[in-house]
Amino acid sequence: MQKNPLKTIMNPKSIAYLGGSNSLQTMGTAQLITLISGGYRGKIYPVHRKEKTVLGLQAYPNISSIGKPVDLAVIVIPGSSIADEADHCGLDVPLFSPALQEKIKDKNRRESSEVETDEHNQ
Repeated sequence: MQKNPLKTIMNPKSIAYLGGSNSLQTMGTAQLITLISGGYRGKIYPVHRKEKTVLGLQAYPNISSIGKPVDLAVIVIPGSSIADEADHCGLDVPLFSPALQEKIKDKNRRESSEVETDEHNQ
């Protein structure tokens, strides 16, 4: 019998969490606190470019620096930053938001145009 691909998403053993910080005034931190206090038993890897720890958990500057498999990435940051943060973390994942997908396409078009302009100027 084939394993259901949603099992890992619905029951992750480990989560990379982007958006939590040591500021209790952010939505990302509030949701991270809920995840921790709600009884999640898996491993949580906060990802933060500047903080060394987030809410007492070791933080990582990007997902690749975790060095262990991660079942799920939770991203709780402003929508305008998601594409850049996903790039910074090395994520190649589908985003389930048409508005965000359009922003990513626009960004890719601009970058492609910049490369073509650079090549033309050489």
